[in-house]
Amino acid sequence: FSYDIEEPVDNLSITKNTEERNTQSGGTIFYGTNWNNGYSTNFSLNYSVLKSKYSDYLLVERTNQQIIKEYKDLKAENHIRENSVQVDNRFPVHPAHTLEGGMIFLSNRIELAEDTFNIVQASIRDTARRITLFFQDNMTIKKIIQVKAGIRLTQALNLGKFYPEPRISLSITAGTAFKINAAWGKYNQYVTKSSTLDDLGNYRYIWTICDDEQIPVLGSYHYVLGTSYYKNDLTISVEGYYKDVSGLTRYVRNTSINLEGIYKGIGRSYGVDFLLKKDYKWLSAWLSYSIGKSEELFEYFKKEEYRRSPQDQRHEVKVAALANLDPFYISADYVFGSGFPLGPGILAESEADLTYSRLDVSFIYKFLNRRVKGEVGLSVLNVMNTQNIKYANFERVLNTQTNSVNIYSEAIPITPALYLKIAM
Repeated sequence: FSYDIEEPVDNLSITKNTEERNTQSGGTIFYGTNWNNGYSTNFSLNYSVLKSKYSDYLLVERTNQQIIKEYKDLKAENHIRENSVQVDNRFPVHPAHTLEGGMIFLSNRIELAEDTFNIVQASIRDTARRITLFFQDNMTIKKIIQVKAGIRLTQALNLGKFYPEPRISLSITAGTAFKINAAWGKYNQYVTKSSTLDDLGNYRYIWTICDDEQIPVLGSYHYVLGTSYYKNDLTISVEGYYKDVSGLTRYVRNTSINLEGIYKGIGRSYGVDFLLKKDYKWLSAWLSYSIGKSEELFEYFKKEEYRRSPQDQRHEVKVAALANLDPFYISADYVFGSGFPLGPGILAESEADLTYSRLDVSFIYKFLNRRVKGEVGLSVLNVMNTQNIKYANFERVLNTQTNSVNIYSEAIPITPALYLKIAM
């Protein structure tokens, strides 16, 4: 992701070069075996790494006086690694009763390096390790009630603390076509993507390890309730949700009002998802609509009132279709969103939203013979090349003492991708 700007604005000349490069890689070694009486055991070794490089150069000059109004030259690297060993077991107690359980040992390592004008501003290396035991009891009662009750028990070794995460879900079949679903659970996150906010309200995000002091462990309770109807290859579902979040952190720096430091916050998200899906012979099509709200409340807010989160989007509509013309498969999907709040100031309300829309298509051909099975595919993202402003692609640059210039950059432009998959 990169953009270059060199534009005159009023009596100023703005030169800006911004680039962000993300590289992700990983791998898994898996072994599974089935024992007698339906028992099974799986082992897996997992490794992944995400490396992010970011650079931002900004020069704002007054044209007629050749006076530098603003100058910034920032370079940053943020790496996050994860290694894990997992073993899980499945024990059928009865045709309608199954126990599951296992253990995970997981290690995360964070590296952060930042310099401004080649002067080191931050250099952090940190590691977090934890052991998790998990259990789940799956029961079916009279073929109409399904209950899943479980718990995750995590010992965070670097924090010296113990975190239980209970979870339960319930599904009731009403007649031959209706289902009622409900779920509740506690979820913790021990590595977080913290936000930073500068004088003009520009966001940047960095991976950090939770130390449960300055950066608390993220915690959230999820509540879900919904119903679904399925008959004659027609699916209709409605699902409502509510999530509260604790342990949010944000680094804020505003020199004009002497506001600087790491501030803690809480958040909440709630909404309703609707789905309509129909299968007909070789064609499958579906339509979904989501209405929701995501809010946050931080210590530095002037009023102790919730405000829209950067990721808040009120409405989203998705339409998709898949044609099975074996050995050819064609699919397309279109999404339209009402937009995200752009550039909320440190203490101000947000501006008007800009809508988000995207059309993607794909073509797949599967080939088979006695020795080789495979498929080749072509996909095109953002076929209409719409601009799609998101909160991560918006920035303010100071123009005068009281005014600023808004800079918008594209998200994903029209992007073709080709892939080949072979099994022998």
